[in-house]
Amino acid sequence: MLAEFGGYRVLFNTGPDPEALLENTRILGIDLSRIDAVVVSYEHGDHMGGLEVIARVNRSIPVYIPGGSSRYFKGWVRGHAGSCLNGNIILRIKDSTRRTRL
Repeated sequence: MLAEFGGYRVLFNTGPDPEALLENTRILGIDLSRIDAVVVSYEHGDHMGGLEVIARVNRSIPVYIPGGSSRYFKGWVRGHAGSCLNGNIILRIKDSTRRTRL
């Protein structure tokens, strides 16, 4: 899912298949080089399979993962995407601000 808000473009999860991510973004006219951040919501292949595509397009795009992620997962993300941040992410939805722990 691609969310655009306040001038930012955030991709939530990348799906299981890198080639499917490329094809789907091509069909939808989404330029992956213009993504500001990626959020991987869960430590599972069907949420992160496209990270290698993100790395090919722009290795400096930050990738946010759940704070309790395993060391293996953190290393995998760093190896495939370059930037791995644990975290709290602040989401703004219709003028209300909520802090969400991922």
